[in-house]
Amino acid sequence: MTSPITLQQSQIEVGEHLGTLNYWNNSQSTLSPIHFAHANGFTAGTYQQMLGCLAQSRSVYALDHRATWQNSPQTPAPQCDWASAADDLIAGLDIIRERHLHASGQVGVPEKFIGVGHSLGAVMTLIAATRRPDLFEQIILIEPVLYPSASLHVLKAMPLALRYRYLKLAKRTLLRQDVWRDHHDFVQYHASKPAFDGISQGVMYDYARYGLKPHTDQSMAFVFPKTWEAHVFATIPNVWGYIKKLKVPCTCIRASDSERWVPLKSWDKWQKIRPDLPLLTLQGMGHLAPLQQPEKVADLIQSLLSQ
Repeated sequence: MTSPITLQQSQIEVGEHLGTLNYWNNSQSTLSPIHFAHANGFTAGTYQQMLGCLAQSRSVYALDHRATWQNSPQTPAPQCDWASAADDLIAGLDIIRERHLHASGQVGVPEKFIGVGHSLGAVMTLIAATRRPDLFEQIILIEPVLYPSASLHVLKAMPLALRYRYLKLAKRTLLRQDVWRDHHDFVQYHASKPAFDGISQGVMYDYARYGLKPHTDQSMAFVFPKTWEAHVFATIPNVWGYIKKLKVPCTCIRASDSERWVPLKSWDKWQKIRPDLPLLTLQGMGHLAPLQQPEKVADLIQSLLSQ
């Protein structure tokens, strides 16, 4: 029986900041490593049930979003958008390739990554693969945020300050409770929230363990501040141009119960402009499918990589 591979963390310098690199090191594998980019408001550790499964066959790396980095301001600068997050990902992959893959001394380890991303992380991975195709063997995008162009034109015309007032996602995020007594308090609070339906208590405790940090002696707060989370929602980009230009092999995975996040007409547009890129559907799952059914999503990714 294969022993589980333990999540490890280290700090890496990305520009002037220290970012948290999560990794599951499979020293026996010579397969291309995975890099996983997480969704808005989370950290990679929340996904450890899925990523731990993937690490049984190859090493997995996951650089947390800039919002969580040491010395990042509590309130992001206006230019910190999804494209700049993709540039952070590119910088992180260059560092991982140099410091981890080269320094490991493993013979035959490929220098390209399997890029896997969820939601925000899927869009970051898409943009990064368009800008630096040399870094990727292929990419797998889970529930990328694909808004209709007409909606995005309206959003772009709106001043950033107004977006916080009128965009429901951003406005609601800023009002979200972000301090709890402990992990148990956090998990119990979210148990009744519809957004987290179908997520096991074990995954929710992973969310608490890796998504919270000490706030005071008697409380804990988000590692990914809600000010950043709201900013991400307020700066959703138009990615259709990147999809058209993408040269790296790509598979897109959508969830059947996620129309609130990605309307059906966006998937129709995907298939119209890129009929050459497979689009698969996870039946009975929502936008947070990798957290709702981590083993099933991992099995699907494994099956794609074994083809």
